[in-house]
Amino acid sequence: SSVNQVLYQRVSEKVNKRESIAGLLGKYVRNTGIVAMIVFALSAAILPSFTALLLGEEWRITGHYIQFLLPWLLFVLLNTSINFLPDVFGRQRTYLFFEIAYVLLRLLSLWIGIKTGSMGDAVMLFSAVGAVVLLSEMIWFYRMVRTYEREIEVC
Repeated sequence: SSVNQVLYQRVSEKVNKRESIAGLLGKYVRNTGIVAMIVFALSAAILPSFTALLLGEEWRITGHYIQFLLPWLLFVLLNTSINFLPDVFGRQRTYLFFEIAYVLLRLLSLWIGIKTGSMGDAVMLFSAVGAVVLLSEMIWFYRMVRTYEREIEVC
């Protein structure tokens, strides 16, 4: 997205100049997170009923499945806007391992759900695994930024 490109450019410029980026990233993630949580909470409250109203009562279960996916989608939104940080700090190799684990764990979660015969379990497990991996990535991103901030503080 254009916001992602602008954020990437601003962070890269600041890192090249050895300037602080914690405030910029923190403000962006915090503000995006607050707005997203409000929108997602409101969406979760109405999704099954809205889906049934829009598509018919037999589609209500689809609204529940979308509800199950909302935690993962929240982390997708937050993570994708800052997932350029490994590029900025030259940590692409480690990030590749995160992404491989992300794909494999989501496939495993779907397989488990299919084996148990429950679409709901598959969707919930997929969402939970995705959210946990993306949260882990975001913690890693935070630590990367914190390490950078300490390095420029010393200089």
